[in-house]
Amino acid sequence: MDIEILLLMGFFIHDLCWELEELYWDSEISDREKIIVYRGQALHNTESHFLKKKKFYLIHYILCYIADKLKFPDEARDHYEEVLELMSDLTEDERHRLAPTYAGIARLFYREKDFDSALSYYEEAIKLALIASTIDKIKLEFYYNEVALLFRDNDHYDKALKNLDDALKCVIEGKLPSTHPDMAKIYFNIGSVHYREKHYDESLEYYQKCLNIQLRSLPSNHPALVRSHIEMSKILKERNCIEEAIKQTC
Repeated sequence: MDIEILLLMGFFIHDLCWELEELYWDSEISDREKIIVYRGQALHNTESHFLKKKKFYLIHYILCYIADKLKFPDEARDHYEEVLELMSDLTEDERHRLAPTYAGIARLFYREKDFDSALSYYEEAIKLALIASTIDKIKLEFYYNEVALLFRDNDHYDKALKNLDDALKCVIEGKLPSTHPDMAKIYFNIGSVHYREKHYDESLEYYQKCLNIQLRSLPSNHPALVRSHIEMSKILKERNCIEEAIKQTC
């Protein structure tokens, strides 16, 4: 079997599933029980044109993913720009679909330490996500989290905490359970910001909140648990609590 074709089809199917899920939750669909997906016969010309564009749009997304994984940021950015060009005629009500593309470009800039460009694209992604008729709170939480890390790494701690607070609200409004790993991730990031500020009591409090969730929702050998224990031990060492620090690393 051709492994490369299988991999490409895997990316395609993953994205197709995401598109179908988004369609399912679209507020214009009244019947939540089921949706009908047609194979394409007897399509109107405008629908056929859209599907052709969609095909190229998905191909560019696949190529973005591959270029990013192979660490070719310029090529990945070119394909993201092609997606924006292909979808440039979306109506105002449809433009929210471009939010993941802007976020993808932002991540590329972030990895290249071009923080101003990254922030600009993240802000556009958030703005687009907020205009959707049904706002995807979990997607927004992801964007706020990434913006928070951008601010943290540039020593803008108040702005980092503000975005993490927004991310926390999204998780709550998205009705995720209080033991969801996304909640733990936010608590961990809040702890990391307080650690940078040398607010060790606050940092330890949030790392402990993170750890409590991880112990309930993750397997005992998960790397995230190890990371939480290590960060907590660093704080305990700063406070000269050597025995407690050792316990965290054992």
